[in-house]
Amino acid sequence: TILDLYLKTTRIWILFFKHGNKIFLDFNIKNLENKSVVIVDDVLNTGLVLSHSLKFLLSVHIEQIKIAVLVNREHNKFPVKADFKGISLSTSVNETVKVNLKGKHVGIYLV
Repeated sequence: TILDLYLKTTRIWILFFKHGNKIFLDFNIKNLENKSVVIVDDVLNTGLVLSHSLKFLLSVHIEQIKIAVLVNREHNKFPVKADFKGISLSTSVNETVKVNLKGKHVGIYLV
């Protein structure tokens, strides 16, 4: 999973990479000091990845943090709420949502 951050006043894309149970940041977090941040995620499942990513952001003073997701599955196990949602899907925990933003088959698929 990749989470992208967008700064309100300056466009800076920051990538959070999830590898196993660890989240990695490819950016100096101090550059976000006193900024407004929007986190964009493709699919919000349980909120685990977003909650771990927020740990990095809470280490500096940020004016505000908003969360935008393309798909909200409503299976929250962690206290993470999307401020902006593309679509909310009622799914079982056994179903998988795939988001494809490249190629001929752009769309959101329930598989």
